[in-house]
Amino acid sequence: MIQGQESGNALGQGELNWAEQEFVDAHLGDKRLEKRMIEIAKAFMEHPEAQIPQAMGNWAATKAAYRFFDQPRVTMEKILEPHRKATSQRLKGQRVALAIQDTSFIDYTNHPATEGLGLLSDENHQGLIVHPTLAVSEEGVPLGLIDMQILDRKTIGVKSQRKSKRTEEKESRKWLESYRATVRFGQCLSEQTHLVNVGDREGDIYDFFAEVLHHKGLNPTAPDVLVRAARDRRVEHETPYLWAFVKSREVAGTLVIEVRRKDKLPARQAQLSIRYAEVAIKPPTARSAKEKGLKPLVIWAVYAHEEHPPKGVEAISWMLLTSMAVGNFQEALEKVRWYTLRWTIEIYFRVLKSGCRIEERQLEAAHRLKSCLAMDSIIAWRILFLTKVGRGLPELPATILFEDHEWKALCCFISKTPHPPSEAPSLGEMIRQIGKLGGFLGRQSDGDPGSTCLWRGMWRLTDITATWKIFNKPSQAKDMGNA
Repeated sequence: MIQGQESGNALGQGELNWAEQEFVDAHLGDKRLEKRMIEIAKAFMEHPEAQIPQAMGNWAATKAAYRFFDQPRVTMEKILEPHRKATSQRLKGQRVALAIQDTSFIDYTNHPATEGLGLLSDENHQGLIVHPTLAVSEEGVPLGLIDMQILDRKTIGVKSQRKSKRTEEKESRKWLESYRATVRFGQCLSEQTHLVNVGDREGDIYDFFAEVLHHKGLNPTAPDVLVRAARDRRVEHETPYLWAFVKSREVAGTLVIEVRRKDKLPARQAQLSIRYAEVAIKPPTARSAKEKGLKPLVIWAVYAHEEHPPKGVEAISWMLLTSMAVGNFQEALEKVRWYTLRWTIEIYFRVLKSGCRIEERQLEAAHRLKSCLAMDSIIAWRILFLTKVGRGLPELPATILFEDHEWKALCCFISKTPHPPSEAPSLGEMIRQIGKLGGFLGRQSDGDPGSTCLWRGMWRLTDITATWKIFNKPSQAKDMGNA
């Protein structure tokens, strides 16, 4: 749980605005470039939906932004490195942090003039394949990016050849690279913080589990893994296949979860039966014949299954595989609850694409787009972070995340008075009012504002704040005080 004064310093701005704090450890080899990076971050955050000229405000700043992204010294890794350090600070005091990884396609097919892009689903679609790893607290608060991979696919692979290749030879190595990045990131943290790398079904790979168990053998405190199973693997037990083996275990208990509305299906509750077991998964058949040294891997399975779904509705059924020992029902529940937070990265992708509109960036070269994508990725995290923190810690003062002129401008705008209150509103109230600027209705049944309303509201807040500052210059206030 993020709480108290220390977490306030980790979350908030202190004497610096958020961008200066986030990039305080930037090293681009040129102070002017570092200053420009902060200015671009602030402009992108103030206008998340805007294209670069609109966000920067004038031609000189726009030209400087384009030059910044074209600089050889400015790379995706250089932009992400200070953010990663700030992320490690936000993880201080966390008992558990989930390192959630997933893949998204950034489609630039409509920008045929852009050089250096790779292929997406077929040879008619070009763009970037992005595979980030997002740190998320047990409460579901996104704390920052641990890793960002961009895969340049030059050819479309032949499906029939994939099973005979090692994972290191395929695009699937992204799952291993994410885990390795999590291991490196964990070396900067206290041993009290338990990192768990979380992936969806695409990460159900023998080599992935082998990689994790190798690291755990060298260092028992290395990050663990939690992955949803994609295939009915062969196991070394009396019942030879994974699903049948785990289903043969007794139900340890039940769990009721809230199922979000999807398409035409309304939101509902689902009761899941929970089973768990230690399993020894065998290596893939196609490879075990070639590589005689491969052995079964001993991991744990947690099976959450809806026994009686509503008529016409597909049952919820998750087979989760983990490197963590599961010895009782509460430990099994914990793994299921952690997996339910995996959707956070899908919301993150939506913010990145719809909120930051990364697919509309026009920078004419892939290396510029990658640097811009790194900046937009941090902005997307920031928007999602504000949304979650406003819900999870609504009682904190707004000054934790907002500068004085921002909360004062908003309060004056809402109350239609030139005089702000003497004390800042709560963070929850600030987030709610920003959401209303972006279209959130705020009815009793509406809950909290989502990321869409929040990023639209942030755009409006920028203009409101700029106007408020014009009429509340420090020099004018001082002159009025002397009078």
